[in-house]
Amino acid sequence: MVQGDQLRKDTAEANARALEARVELEKFKAPRTLSTVQRARISKKMKPFVGTLFDVASTNDGEPLGLVNAIEDMLGAADWKQKAWTSLVVITRNGKPSLGLSIETGISVQVEISQQSVLLETAKALAEALVEEGIEARAEISPVAPNDNHDAIHVVVGKKP
Repeated sequence: MVQGDQLRKDTAEANARALEARVELEKFKAPRTLSTVQRARISKKMKPFVGTLFDVASTNDGEPLGLVNAIEDMLGAADWKQKAWTSLVVITRNGKPSLGLSIETGISVQVEISQQSVLLETAKALAEALVEEGIEARAEISPVAPNDNHDAIHVVVGKKP
């Protein structure tokens, strides 16, 4: 009888671990999204930086591009000004500024080294606001200009880590 009880207990524990693993796998596979409420919270946090210039680069894939749309919408709602990415390789879109083409993983909010005294705190605020809403992001200084928009924050959206 004791062996049967132990077997049932072991089976229940194994099933619980399998369920946890399945839930974690679903989270891993799920696309990064921002709800309307999350977008509004981020926009509100970015509102003190009205007029900030930004451009966007992305991996040319559905999941990152969906997140790009959300980021553009919420920064636009905060009255940031988007510039077209200016380099030889871009993703063109109807009625929207061109995007740079990125092969990065995750999200980096970049400022050029020459602009760090002006833009780095703003880039950090955006990265922190994304992290607070469950989207991994980091602010960083870009030693090499990714394009000709030297006065803009470069939001680079790569594949989900």
